[in-house]
Amino acid sequence: MKLRPLVPTLRDPRTELVKTYQSWLNTQGAKLKVDGKFGDDTKTAQAGAKLPEVEVPPLCMWIDRAWKDTASFHRMLVSAQQQHNFKPARVGLFLNPLDEKTFKPFASAATLSETVGMLAEAGIDADLTAWIRPNKAYIDALLKYVTPVLNAWKTSRLDLDAESAWGSGSSADCADAAEHLFKAWKFPGRLSVNDYASLQADTRHLLRDGVRRRPQAYSVGFVNHSGERVETAKNSVYYPGETQCFALKQSLWGGVAGNGPLDIGLAAYKPVAGMSIEEQVRTQIQSALWFKPQELWFWSLRTDGKYLAALGALQDE
Repeated sequence: MKLRPLVPTLRDPRTELVKTYQSWLNTQGAKLKVDGKFGDDTKTAQAGAKLPEVEVPPLCMWIDRAWKDTASFHRMLVSAQQQHNFKPARVGLFLNPLDEKTFKPFASAATLSETVGMLAEAGIDADLTAWIRPNKAYIDALLKYVTPVLNAWKTSRLDLDAESAWGSGSSADCADAAEHLFKAWKFPGRLSVNDYASLQADTRHLLRDGVRRRPQAYSVGFVNHSGERVETAKNSVYYPGETQCFALKQSLWGGVAGNGPLDIGLAAYKPVAGMSIEEQVRTQIQSALWFKPQELWFWSLRTDGKYLAALGALQDE
C-alpha cells in the first residue's frame, strides 16, 4: 500500500520532524529557516504543497533465539499469517548471545540451515543477525558459521549488530577488526550493520560503500535510565515521528555513514500512552518514508498480536 510521509502540526514539539518537513518544503520552493519550529511561516509555506504517496517498503522482523526450534518457529509464522494476515518479507535470525566474548551460536550449523530452508520454502528470505566484537578470532568463527548458508541461499545476508559488544574495545581495535572482516568477506552486497539511532563513532569503521545501513530508530512508550522508568513525552526523541528524523540527520546515518542502501529499524513493542498500537506503527513508518528506506525492520516477531495485526493491515491494503 501507499502512505504519505508524516506531516507535523502547528507548534509540534518534534523538532527533528519539523526540520525534515521544513527542508522538504524548501525543495518545493519555500524559503524557510530550518529551525524545527512549526509556526505561522511554516503553516503558510505548506499551503498548496502536495505530499507524494510512497509505497510502504517490505516489512521485515528480527527474531530472538526462538528460531532454533524450527518446527515451533514455523508454527509461529503460520499463526502470524492466519491470525493477523502478516507475513514478513525477511526475518533476521539472532545467532548468538551478547555477553559471550567468543562466538557461540544458539544452534548448530545444521539447525541454522534447516531453519533458513524452512523460511525459503515459505517464501521468506533470511538475514543472519549476529552481535559483533572487535576480535579477529570471534569474526573468523562467525564467518565460518554463516558461510554455508550464504553459499546455499543467495538471497540470505549477514546483519551485524554493533551495539555495546562492538564498543567493548578501543577505536584502534575496532578499526583493525573491521579491516580483518572486510578482507575475509566474500559476499559483496549482502552485509548490513545496525546500531543505535545515535550511531556510535566506532561503528563507522563498518559502514563501507555498499554495506546496508540499518539504524535502530525505535519509538517506544518508555525507557529505563539507571533503573528508573521514564515515560515518553511528545517532545522526546523516543516519540513516534521524532526518532526516525533524529536518526537520519546528516551528522548521523543520513550523511557521513557511507552510501550503502538504507533500511530503518522500528519498534513493535512498548505501546505509547495516548496512541493506539496501529498509530504507533503507522506514525513510525510514515516518518521513515521521508528517507526512502529500502526495507523496514521491526523488533520483534515475538510481540503482541496487535502489532502483527497492524503490520498485516499495511500489507493487506
